[in-house]
Amino acid sequence: MRLWRLIWISVAAGASLLGILFALRGLVVSQRMPLFVEPVEDEKSLAAGDPFLLRMREAEKLAPASSPYPTIAVIDSGLDLELAVREGVALAEAELRSFNLVPGASRMEDDLSHGTGLFLRLAARKNGWGTVGLVPDATVLPLRLGSGPEFESGGVPFERLDRAFALAAGAGTKIVSLSVSNVRRYWPEAGMAALLRRHAGILVVAAAGNDAWKLDYGDDCAYVPVCVSAPNLLKVGAKDFPRSNRGAPIELWALSRSLQWRKCGNEGKAPIYCLREVTSTSVVVPKAVALAALVIRLKPRWPPERIKKVLIQASAGGDLDPLTAVRAALIP
Repeated sequence: MRLWRLIWISVAAGASLLGILFALRGLVVSQRMPLFVEPVEDEKSLAAGDPFLLRMREAEKLAPASSPYPTIAVIDSGLDLELAVREGVALAEAELRSFNLVPGASRMEDDLSHGTGLFLRLAARKNGWGTVGLVPDATVLPLRLGSGPEFESGGVPFERLDRAFALAAGAGTKIVSLSVSNVRRYWPEAGMAALLRRHAGILVVAAAGNDAWKLDYGDDCAYVPVCVSAPNLLKVGAKDFPRSNRGAPIELWALSRSLQWRKCGNEGKAPIYCLREVTSTSVVVPKAVALAALVIRLKPRWPPERIKKVLIQASAGGDLDPLTAVRAALIP
């Protein structure tokens, strides 16, 4: 009888301890950093879902590093700092606060994960974990233009975009990645054209949008960032994404398939990120931006319109070809 009592006490004590451990686990999960699935960094493996990555590396071998990569600004939905740190990106919190243009926001964040995906597509370091950026040695600045609800409702004011460009220019930016949505009512075409003229030394790569519209120039243009013509504005569409906007304003078409970090769930309060194969108009933007950065590294004195011309020529085969762009830049 005494033996059974000892066994019962031991089982009860073990169950209580297990319960405590599970409770503590739940507490840790609710407070801990995000979880990551498939954290394997291997360029050859990644290239199976992202062949452009290896083509960029081949092009870099042909390109002597006569000057550093230019500074790139990603004007988007922000950046998840925890994921950026895991990817080896060094970021100054004080500086990032000034790049967060959402009123009332105390720190940089990204409630859409859209800007995070594009930022890390460009800037993820080669640190043995996660993905590898297309231009990991470049200085890439995240500028949080709006919150998720603002983008979804089209409520991002044009004045905020003006401020973002001023910050980008002040940081010495040579290239801007612009991939935003639902801004027609708030972004006047005349204002957009004037903004591009004020920053004529910056190459702006803008996504065509994902509304399956056929765009054209004129007063009834459905997507203001693309329906403006400027020497320093390159408008890109996704050849392999049916919902990519089309029409006369689109100047460059390329394949968009790549691997990016996306939120794929939650455990407690902690988000879970997964590497996912993505096709979207937005995904073409970092390809064009990265290739433009490589050309600028070779020809730092070239104006945006000349870089734009090289990129359009490098997409003549149906996708962006880094080798074609580099060879064009190396011609005396």
